Amino acid sequence: MRFLKPLASAALCAALVISSTAVFSAAAKKPTLKVANKTSSIKVKWSKVKGAKKYSLLCKKGSGKFKKVYSGSKTSFSFKKPKAGKKYTFKVKAAGGKYSAAKSIIRLKTADVFYAEEDLDMKGIILKWTKVKGAKQYLLYRSVRSKDSFKKIATVSSSVSSYHDKGLKSIESYKYYVVAVNGSSKSAKGAQAHEIYGYYNFKTNAPLTLTIKKGEKYTDIFEKLDRYFATGLVKWKSLNTKIVKVSSVGEFTGVKKGKATVLATVKKGAYKNNKEKTIKINVTVK
Repeated sequence: MRFLKPLASAALCAALVISSTAVFSAAAKKPTLKVANKTSSIKVKWSKVKGAKKYSLLCKKGSGKFKKVYSGSKTSFSFKKPKAGKKYTFKVKAAGGKYSAAKSIIRLKTADVFYAEEDLDMKGIILKWTKVKGAKQYLLYRSVRSKDSFKKIATVSSSVSSYHDKGLKSIESYKYYVVAVNGSSKSAKGAQAHEIYGYYNFKTNAPLTLTIKKGEKYTDIFEKLDRYFATGLVKWKSLNTKIVKVSSVGEFTGVKKGKATVLATVKKGAYKNNKEKTIKINVTVK
């Protein structure tokens, strides 16, 4: 029995060594840090370290010294009221561990689109946006209403704050937003603007296309036809009300998924040649 005590002590020591090693290993892991510009702040996020109960986040403004800006159990932090055009560098560590690799970002405000209009020659849409301090480039994104998704259409120098978007489809609704860029630093998405390009061509009498969502109410596609519709010179009819309904003032409602045709009959006297015409609108409800 006298040998049991030393053995127990040895086992306890081994357990303590294993436990302390596990704690040390967990604390020694470095979090992975991510930073991003938001509308009014810089969002800082980092990966969770197993076993860590507390984190310390440091920030350096420009070429200054690192200062602690957060201490706690969360794995994200919003750095409020950063100055436009200024560089911010962050690093974080779990309690008892080592600091992560530093991540820098230049504070870029949003580049809001404040103007989107057809040019005088009706060859496209002209965009204008607010200039952003510290930006080196601007990325321009466009959404075609019928496709309902944004794609990058251009990268322009920071020396300009306007763009002429050409080659557009008539009576189609386009939306735009701009992102300011400086190296790997990007701004949040700026305020959007939208414009419907062109007028309906009564000479060709070509059908229009419209894609809406189930349950959606939509009228924007007829913004360019208000010169006829606003005076009550149009009669509306859906050929399949189980798919899409249309009101007396041209408001479309997607009832269920499918395709249907809507007829807009423009009465005699609404345009120059005074003949009655029917516009066919091919509607897809998603």
